[in-house]
Formats: sequence, structure tokens, C-alpha cells
Amino acid sequence: MRVKRICLLLLVLLMLPVPTAWGEPEAVTAARSSVAQVYGMGLDADTGQQIRWTGTAFAVGIAGEESEIFLTNWHVATGSGRCQEGSVELWLLLPQAEFDARQVPLADSAVTCQVLATTDGYPDVAVLRAASPLPGCTALPLLSSRQVLDGTQVYALGFPGLKSIRDTAPAAITQGSVTDHLVMTRAGNTRSIIHSAPIRHGFSGGPLVNQDGAVVAQNTYGFEEDVTTELFCAVYTDYAMKLLDGLDIPYTRLTGPAAATVFVANLLHRPDLSPALAWALLALALLAGIAFLLCFVKTALEAGRELRQRRREYTRNQHKKEVQ
Repeated sequence: MRVKRICLLLLVLLMLPVPTAWGEPEAVTAARSSVAQVYGMGLDADTGQQIRWTGTAFAVGIAGEESEIFLTNWHVATGSGRCQEGSVELWLLLPQAEFDARQVPLADSAVTCQVLATTDGYPDVAVLRAASPLPGCTALPLLSSRQVLDGTQVYALGFPGLKSIRDTAPAAITQGSVTDHLVMTRAGNTRSIIHSAPIRHGFSGGPLVNQDGAVVAQNTYGFEEDVTTELFCAVYTDYAMKLLDGLDIPYTRLTGPAAATVFVANLLHRPDLSPALAWALLALALLAGIAFLLCFVKTALEAGRELRQRRREYTRNQHKKEVQ
């Protein structure tokens, strides 16, 4: 009876509605000022022709303070590794950027930057240092992707490709929710967050933030059309934090929910699950498991006693037959 009551309580808790409050929180809007468009040029290693590309980067460091340190993708920082060695030039574009006849940004339209470190391919992360902080571009706090709950509302920030290079402010925002945490085997076994906030061409390297404006993952790529066109991939922030730690660059790292809360919330797909309820559900599950085990042991013991009793009766009957 106790087991039935516990199971019924668990079912009731699971059936409670998950509140949804779509919209663009102020912290997300404010995060736009921390995002910059990356503009790159280089010489194609195969043809020797000049190629150019764009991507997105965001400032990191002490949250709320201007910083010259930015995170982006490896393929944004290197032109996907297609360029001749030493030919890559990178800029962070300022609003209303202007270019010369060679498509090089004018001096007052961009800030040059250099690559401090990359993952040299997958998981596709790079650290940049700008020649000077961008005015008003303040650092965003980072949260380990391991502590992000499935179902969490998220927002992708970025600039949609070369078409936007002359109008780089503000960054575009799309919204969605976290659907899963996966290891992408075709992407070097990269740990990634799968989400539904649309990523456009040019969003690569940009932040995926929660409603508090904290970076929970780094947008990187979508899936092939025969797989899905509604889900997108953002690599764990943990990779970027490892690079920053290796460079001894200080940054603001937020503390997320405990592992127990993450486990239960993701198991139930309930991002609104409070730590107290998570522990309560774990306790109930433990009690239910203990109750089931005790019930199983009791049944096994009773079955054992009954079996022994039948054996004794069988032995007595056989003995009586032999005496007769």
C-alpha cells in the first residue's frame, strides 16, 4: 500500500504543468551589447584567392566590465582552416562599419584582434584578444553547460552573415529551449547542448544565454537537413573555460544547480524543478526502491519457507511409503 501511495504521489508531481513565459528578458536584451561581429579575410590555401567571412564573438572577463577578451569558434577565427598560414586577418566590427575598395574595414570602423588560443578544430572554440576594448562591450558571465537543465529557455545572439556587415548593431536574438545534452560523435565527440533557438549563418561563435543573460553554451552549427532543421548545436562552455584557465585569464563563472537537481530535472524534463523538490523526489524514489526491495525480500523469504515446508512434507511422505 505504501508503495502505491508513493508512486501515485510521483505521478501527481509529474503531471503538474510547467510554466512558460516566453519573451525577451531585460538581461537578454542587455547581453546584446556584449556581442560583436567578427570579420575575417585570408588567402585560400588551394587557390591563393582572397576569401572573407563573418562570425560572432562575445566579451568575457569580469562580468559587467569592458574587456578586450572575446570567445568565438575555431572556424570563425581561422576561416575554417582553409587559409594560407599567416594570411588571416581578423577584426571586430563597430556599428555602421565602412570598408575600402579592398573590402578592408576602415580604421574607425573596426578593432583588430589576434587569436590567443584555439582547440585546433573540434570542439571548435577560440579565444581572441582585441587591440582595445569595444566601447560599452562588457563581459558576460559563464555557466557550465553541465549545470543547464533540459527545457531551459535560451536565446541565441549573433549577426546574420556578410549581409549585415554594414549594420552591426544590435545583434539579432532568437529564442527556444534546451532539448538535450549530447556527445556529437561526428564532431570529435564534442559535448553539446541541443536547442531550438534558430541559428543563422553568421551566428557561429556567439553566445547561447539563459533568461539571466548568462552564457550556457556557444553556438556552433546546425544539423543536416535530412536529420532536422528545427534543432541546433551549441558546444559546452566548459571547453572555453578550460582555454581561459590555461591562459590565466580571469572570468566570472556562475554556480548552477547541484548535480542531484540537474539529474532529476533532466530526467523529468522539468527546468522549473526546485532543489528542495528534487531532493524530495530522490528521497521518495529511494524510499520506493527500499520498499520494493523489502517487499521482494519478504516474498522471497516466504517462498523459501514454503519451498522448504513442501520438501519436508515430501520427505515425510516418501518415508511413510518406504515404511509401508
